[in-house]
Amino acid sequence: IEVTFTAIDKCIEIRKVDGSGMDKRCDGMLTYANCLIFVELKERKGKNSGWVGDGEEQLRNTIRVFIENHGIEDYSSRKAYIANNKKPTFQTSQTERMEKFHQETGFRLIIQNIIKID
Repeated sequence: IEVTFTAIDKCIEIRKVDGSGMDKRCDGMLTYANCLIFVELKERKGKNSGWVGDGEEQLRNTIRVFIENHGIEDYSSRKAYIANNKKPTFQTSQTERMEKFHQETGFRLIIQNIIKID
């Protein structure tokens, strides 16, 4: 499968809604066939370091701007990954967070260190 990686963080400007400066954004985007995957990479240890919440915020901002400028109708598979190489196995259940994310963005949130291309 040919997959296109598009760098976002430090490559594409995403301004805060109020225009006061740069907003948080995820690291990149993978596209192939009718699939769209946003990716945020983390390198933090500890369950209380806030990396999941930070990653979710970065993904939400990027998805919002993408939808505003491009739409997502052409993509039947929409995913958002938070991957952490320092904590590849994640013990805490994030079911509520993932369900809320899906309801609000239309993307399935996945918190794991392996990104599956299917």
